[in-house]
Amino acid sequence: MRGGAGGEGYDIHLKLTFPGMSPAARPVASDLQPSKTDYRLGNTVAGRRANVPTYGSLRWEGVYSSIRSSNPR
Repeated sequence: MRGGAGGEGYDIHLKLTFPGMSPAARPVASDLQPSKTDYRLGNTVAGRRANVPTYGSLRWEGVYSSIRSSNPR
């Protein structure tokens, strides 16, 4: 992801982890939204991603045994 003001950019890389989480944990998107988005990875045409779906909710499955974590709505 690129961010910055006035045209200068910087890279932002995010990684969400939980202490002691299972290596099998995975994010699951739900509540498909009507909007789509486009973005680019790098500076080449091959890095273009078009019509990427957006979702209203994200939950993590298998983080801890018998516990589910989800973003607030």
